[in-house]
Amino acid sequence: MSQQSQFLTLLIILASFSTCFSSYKEDPHATNGGPDPIAHTTSMGTINLGDKHEPWLVDFMKSQTKRFGLTTRLSSASTSQKLVNVGDFGAKANGGDDTEAFRKAWKVACSSANSALVVPANKNYHLKPITFSGPCKPYFTMKIYGTIKASSHKSDYEKDTLHWLVFENLQDFNIEGGGTINGNGRIWWESSCKINDKLPCKHAPTVS
Repeated sequence: MSQQSQFLTLLIILASFSTCFSSYKEDPHATNGGPDPIAHTTSMGTINLGDKHEPWLVDFMKSQTKRFGLTTRLSSASTSQKLVNVGDFGAKANGGDDTEAFRKAWKVACSSANSALVVPANKNYHLKPITFSGPCKPYFTMKIYGTIKASSHKSDYEKDTLHWLVFENLQDFNIEGGGTINGNGRIWWESSCKINDKLPCKHAPTVS
């Protein structure tokens, strides 16, 4: 077995050991968390070694991959995540329309590597139909700690009665945070043929 192959085997063993025996507790209201994937790119391809590794292991990987002439790609394990708060772009959470503020915040976060779009806790943001589209920079996260609620005005859905929130053309994208996405379905059920067969059957907007 070549020295490179032996080294790669050792890295995988160490990464597994670190993941299994290290402890990690995440604050549900933190604003600087997120996945910390680590991968090593070699002539054999990319080997994923998991996430949340100990600092000593990251330093060891860096030094040894350089020694063996391999290329190391580290994401947020060694760099801080850029936080983009929707409140900084005009989102008020006061019952008014926050759609444009979310659109502006998304544009900035999407164009920044290892970034997170933050929806703060204890806030209720009202959104009209909106499309969150990529492509975005790698390791983009949407951290929803508060509530995103669909507009209650049916006139807001005249252009597209099928969609409320649309996520499209995205890779390496995560949604986390433990918050709430409230589709405000009550206004649609009240006029649905599923509960009153005398009413016409119409589609309601969704998240897709």
